[in-house]
Amino acid sequence: MAPATKERIDRGTGTGLGAPWNVIVLNDHHNTFQGVASALASTLPEVSYDQGLRFADRIHSNGRAIVWSGHLTVFRDRIATEWRRARGDAARMVEIAPRYDPRILEAVRALDDRAESIAEISRRVGVAAAQLGLPKPSYVHLRRRIVAHREEEDAERARRDEIREILYDAYYDFMRSRVVDAYDIADRIREAGR
Repeated sequence: MAPATKERIDRGTGTGLGAPWNVIVLNDHHNTFQGVASALASTLPEVSYDQGLRFADRIHSNGRAIVWSGHLTVFRDRIATEWRRARGDAARMVEIAPRYDPRILEAVRALDDRAESIAEISRRVGVAAAQLGLPKPSYVHLRRRIVAHREEEDAERARRDEIREILYDAYYDFMRSRVVDAYDIADRIREAGR
């Protein structure tokens, strides 16, 4: 007969949260010191813009830096609390990517010219950002914004063309003394471009 086994309960002395996590930021060739400092200051609780600049310098010098260390659940809770307090909302998800100043987005719309390359538009937006005293956005992010802006313009142009065709058909029917259903036209206009 085998001896009876006893279950051994480990009461441990840990927090139950597991090992601490490190948030490591790697150096790249796209983001500026000011952009990194701004992103860290707006994302990490208790990190000021000046501390962000010091982190950016360490990241540039060493190729990487630990910008936060601790337990992930604590990190999420602290960031969510800071964002709710700063924004006055009850958002559960944290926006990690830096958000661009509305003036940058307006510059993208104003300076976009399809006759020019996206790189040239990006350069012009960078100059406009410098004139506004804002950090220069990365080319990769600006390219996405420019492409999205152009897609929005194309969709709006297609919607206007579709509405023009609907109104032309209604006008044609009306001029030929055919019955024109205003509700049908309104529904077609509402659905245009979807």
